[in-house]
Amino acid sequence: MVWWDIKSCPVPEGYDPLLVRRSIESVLSDKQYRGPLTIIALGNLEDIPLEDLQAYSSSGIVMKHDPFVESSCTENREGTTITSLMEEVRRWTFFNPAPASIVFISNPQCLLRFSYQMNCLSTREYNILLTFESAPLSGYIPPRPTKFLWKDLLKDAVRKSVWDQDSTGKKIEEKFTCEPGGIFCIACNSDSRDGRIEDGDLTAHLTSETHELEMIGNSPKNIFEHDLSLLYKWGAYTGIPRERMDYILKGHPELVKNEGRGREEDSEEEDN
Repeated sequence: MVWWDIKSCPVPEGYDPLLVRRSIESVLSDKQYRGPLTIIALGNLEDIPLEDLQAYSSSGIVMKHDPFVESSCTENREGTTITSLMEEVRRWTFFNPAPASIVFISNPQCLLRFSYQMNCLSTREYNILLTFESAPLSGYIPPRPTKFLWKDLLKDAVRKSVWDQDSTGKKIEEKFTCEPGGIFCIACNSDSRDGRIEDGDLTAHLTSETHELEMIGNSPKNIFEHDLSLLYKWGAYTGIPRERMDYILKGHPELVKNEGRGREEDSEEEDN
């Protein structure tokens, strides 16, 4: 299992997104880490080019967009220190008991935050492998886990200036034996849906009304910070009766302002 914090450890220039999964799988296999491989990339994916996201997904990498964080190593809810990456790992280990190998791809500063969790996983007989964008300072990370440099895992994903060709001069198409990974929105994950973006177009999804409404229910923002009309739409979307929404929103600034304006107008009429 590979957990990739894509924002703190991005793919550098000069590498082909279509070949990232194949390269990781090849390097791990060469190191005798074999068997079914799942790669999950987490983080705020908004500024990653759509063609790159779709390339990662088509090669079998699961892409999970978390709009509440920049990196999956940062705090993802106000007042908590739980990261979206560790939330995902906890769920996965619940359904996938040891022995198993877990690869974390991130930068040393982020991985340091996970040292306690990684030690706990090790004591439960999970084999931990760490991957850094650059070599950490000596003693910065506990010495026990196996370590890789990110560029070493990507060694077979270098973008070539001339396409590989067969003996007839035709381009050799990449062949993938795995299913497409898919692009998911964590904010739109609920009991009734898994947050999958069916057409893989994250840009269009982020501007959709469905995403906007799902964000209200998952956002750490105070509910009164959202527009009143949008909140009523959210109530209808989630099945909350109108009467209940009226009660919930009675202290909304827009309603308070309108009530104050109404009282001023009534006072002016009485004076006249």
